[in-house]
Amino acid sequence: MMSWFRLLPCSLAWGLVLCWLAGCGSGGPSEPPAESADASTTFDYSQLVDAYMPPLEGGRLELAPPKDWVFSKAGSEYLVGFHPSGRTLNDLPRILISFQPSPYEDVQDLHPTNAPPVVQSIKASIPDDQLKLPPSLVGLGGRTWIEFVGLGRSRGTLVARQNLQTIAEGRLLQVRLEVADAQFDQHRHQGYAVAAAARFLQTPAETTTFDPVQEMDEPEKFDEPVAP
Repeated sequence: MMSWFRLLPCSLAWGLVLCWLAGCGSGGPSEPPAESADASTTFDYSQLVDAYMPPLEGGRLELAPPKDWVFSKAGSEYLVGFHPSGRTLNDLPRILISFQPSPYEDVQDLHPTNAPPVVQSIKASIPDDQLKLPPSLVGLGGRTWIEFVGLGRSRGTLVARQNLQTIAEGRLLQVRLEVADAQFDQHRHQGYAVAAAARFLQTPAETTTFDPVQEMDEPEKFDEPVAP
């Protein structure tokens, strides 16, 4: 079932005039700006990620964790999980990656001209009181992504879920950063960096078995609804 935790901040101008996202800070490498979906200026997110892990999905997808983070197997629902070194996937912050057939059959590859109906569909499925930031388009790594930030609560902690989605060759890649809401601005750019670094390969790369830091049956979910 498609989760509704997947997209970004700033409202979508339906005339396809897309706003620039300022990264919620004073700028600079620690809080780089996201790009508009048709951005002509590109921030170098490669400085914010570590080495690429072995190719996934039959050698067609390459991913890299944020600097000083490691990767772990993350159960059946997710392709892989990223978390700071020395922590586990049941700690925050964390990033969970999923890659599955897209439910939007008319969209084989996401771009600004075919994204509005997808954004509208997601927006209609999310209660306003469970959103921190509504759906919007953002350009990352030369691709169009949809981002939104949902809210949940677990163990008494308000959790922000930054969701970034793109569609490539009929498959939907989701990068979900989960972090304590009070620390969202501090970690927000790490979700952008992972999305920007994602590589979709036309020619499959040689695959190897990766050795995760940990292997979990299923990560703990932070899906308890936010109290009104």
